[in-house]
Amino acid sequence: MIKRNVKTFCIWALTTIGILSAVFVLYSHKTPSNSYLVYEGKQLPVSIADTPALQEHGLSDTASLPIHTGMFFVFSNPGMYGFWMKDMQYPLDIIWLDAQFHIITIQENLSPETYPHVFYPDSNAQYVLEINTGESKYLHLTLGGTFEFHKK
Repeated sequence: MIKRNVKTFCIWALTTIGILSAVFVLYSHKTPSNSYLVYEGKQLPVSIADTPALQEHGLSDTASLPIHTGMFFVFSNPGMYGFWMKDMQYPLDIIWLDAQFHIITIQENLSPETYPHVFYPDSNAQYVLEINTGESKYLHLTLGGTFEFHKK
């Protein structure tokens, strides 16, 4: 009887640890920070990717991105930052912004099947925004349009 209880407890403990670990990983990637972008009066909460590790991982291995949110990549210098759909589970719109937060390139409806193709901006970008497919249309994004960035 004791062996059976120990075995049951071990299975329960490992399952609980596994579930909590999965929730932590998903929560840490899917929950936007207190930072947000504003475009024509519409507010978009964003998670910030401002380190090489966060930028490399991005939204890879996440099951979904909450509606009307995004991941905002902040680079220290303008450059031709390429993005791909490696290990993605859902399509994205990717928007490149210059140092003044003007939209310089919009790539819509990029599916995971486009991997290993790499997408680049039309000119040097300092910021990149990843959002769910269709959000570009919802926000009425246009080339030359300007975002405001608010970081708390």
